Amino acid sequence: MLKMDVNTTSELCNVPGNLSHVGRVVHRPHPARRVAKRAHSYSVKSDLPDSITARRNVLAALWAGKLKGLSGEELSAYARDVRFVTQRDDAIVGALTEDLIEGGVSLSCNDVQQALSRFHRVALLQTCATD
Repeated sequence: MLKMDVNTTSELCNVPGNLSHVGRVVHRPHPARRVAKRAHSYSVKSDLPDSITARRNVLAALWAGKLKGLSGEELSAYARDVRFVTQRDDAIVGALTEDLIEGGVSLSCNDVQQALSRFHRVALLQTCATD
């Protein structure tokens, strides 16, 4: 058995002076478990529905913006409007209907609701989720 003095061992281990840990088995969790502990606030079950809803709302806003005659940067800015990304279904339908009427497009709330349902299915497909 090869014998080393304390100074050589400290240099090899990059540990200054204290060698009380040498020879002990240190339990370290699997890297995936460490990541899971750090990311405990993330949950696919809680984040996926929000992603689908946000995607659906953006698709609906793009649709409504095109009906209003917007294009390019105006259309992008309209679709990114925070009122479309963060609202409930009835608020989105109301906002889109109101904007369409102001833009000279006459659609009922029912028409907009049906379009929102179509965009929900598209968002499910685009996020590879199932309903």
